[in-house]
Amino acid sequence: LNQTGVKTATIAPDGGSERMRRVINKGISEDTLLTAVEFLVRAGIPNIKLYFMVGLPTETMADVEAVVTLCKKVKLRFLKASRKRQKIGRITVSLNSFIPKPFTPFQWVPFEDINILKAKIKHVKDGLRRVANVQVHADIPRWAYIQALLSRGDRRTADLLVAAHENSGNWARILKESVLNPDFYVYRERSFDEVLPWDFIDHGIKKSYLISEYRKSLRAETTPPCAAGRCTACGVCKKDVFPGSASVL
Repeated sequence: LNQTGVKTATIAPDGGSERMRRVINKGISEDTLLTAVEFLVRAGIPNIKLYFMVGLPTETMADVEAVVTLCKKVKLRFLKASRKRQKIGRITVSLNSFIPKPFTPFQWVPFEDINILKAKIKHVKDGLRRVANVQVHADIPRWAYIQALLSRGDRRTADLLVAAHENSGNWARILKESVLNPDFYVYRERSFDEVLPWDFIDHGIKKSYLISEYRKSLRAETTPPCAAGRCTACGVCKKDVFPGSASVL
């Protein structure tokens, strides 16, 4: 990376606490993260970007505070690695509202309330405000709300896209004038037996597998990545194509 002129490397812990990272099946420990930061800086990459999400399923304020704590630990390791270079770079913290997406174990969960997202973002910004060389950038929750609406809506939301085109993207006006209740799509928890708007699309992964993964996430249990001889039976791999697969389609 250094030889190609890259000046910033991005690391995506996604969750601040190890518990939160287990919930989203993100297999990265705090030690691994800190070691990676030190390695990158010593290799000549002066700037680090950390990507986090807020509003994740089961997230508490303790998990949000863990983002602040982890960033401060990264800063200490960052400074340690930068001393030999006699130049201190910059740490950028990117905060993003979690949007439950179709075809994932979290497709049934609701989007976090906008006001709660704002409070969580403010908590992180306040916690890192006085930390030198650390900049915090966050998305705008109301725009994340629109993304959640378009991600989780049914065919009726197509009318909103047409209206957005005709009204120069004035979403406040569009939602106010629409007969649709956007909260129905965004804030509502779905049941496992509900027919979802995207169920007619065959993406290969079995719904039973997604349900199983969702239940494991609530217990903060991780699933290892697929590897030879260790199929997780998600349903994508056909046995005639991948003989080691446990899937049956």
